[in-house]
Amino acid sequence: MLTDELLQRYIRRRGPFVYHLTDAENIGSILAGGLIPGAGESQFDPHLIRPGHIYLCNRVTATRSLGGHFDCSWGDAAFQVDIRMLEVIRFNADEEYWRGYEFSHGHVVAPDWKSVKNAFPKMDEPEQVYSCLIDFGSIAYRGAIPRESLRLLRVTRRGFRLGRPRATCEPRPLFGPG
Repeated sequence: MLTDELLQRYIRRRGPFVYHLTDAENIGSILAGGLIPGAGESQFDPHLIRPGHIYLCNRVTATRSLGGHFDCSWGDAAFQVDIRMLEVIRFNADEEYWRGYEFSHGHVVAPDWKSVKNAFPKMDEPEQVYSCLIDFGSIAYRGAIPRESLRLLRVTRRGFRLGRPRATCEPRPLFGPG
């Protein structure tokens, strides 16, 4: 979770917004009902993500994802989320931040999100969640995010801006030429 103090620190450093990336086909349902955990298909293995959470990222991470910086696409539509309208106690660390650390028995990558939580029991402490958002660029929010806190952004080659969405980034293939 975050604290009010840490949330205000983030807002002073980066502003009051984080972002949720999704496929354009989900825009209608999100505009109608907000972001609802598990409402859409995830591209990630369900064992690797926490049930009941929505994943959010800062502007730098969102822009990099939309620009094809990562091995997979997080979607071609972007929503701006006003974190001032969310409950600070519902913010958790994105377990991906810790997944690459070495685990027992020679495993370098955790097999599921519960293994990460067991290995790093303090990962959801306020300072850790704040660090996850600032340093890693991504956090998890437990529960639904109301549509009133969302603003649909227009995706462009340089990132995004306010306006009607238009997908301009093609997902990069995981293997082969790209």
